[in-house]
Amino acid sequence: MILTNPRAAVKVKVVSKRPRRYEVDTESGVCMIEAGTQLVLLEENAQVITAEGEVLEATGRYYRTAETIDPYHLITDYFT
Repeated sequence: MILTNPRAAVKVKVVSKRPRRYEVDTESGVCMIEAGTQLVLLEENAQVITAEGEVLEATGRYYRTAETIDPYHLITDYFT
């Protein structure tokens, strides 16, 4: 999907490919994803975790930026 409005996001790093796990980069803080950015739904069974390993559940569904280079992505919790 192409983002039509800017959205708040967090920077994450891929820390495991099987199962797919993304760890939140706490040093980056909250950032913005610009309108026009391509997003993809986070992989099925993927987890977003804290540095301590706590799983962060989405309020809606997690989407990640499609055009960033592994291991870093921006993730947003997309809900209506």
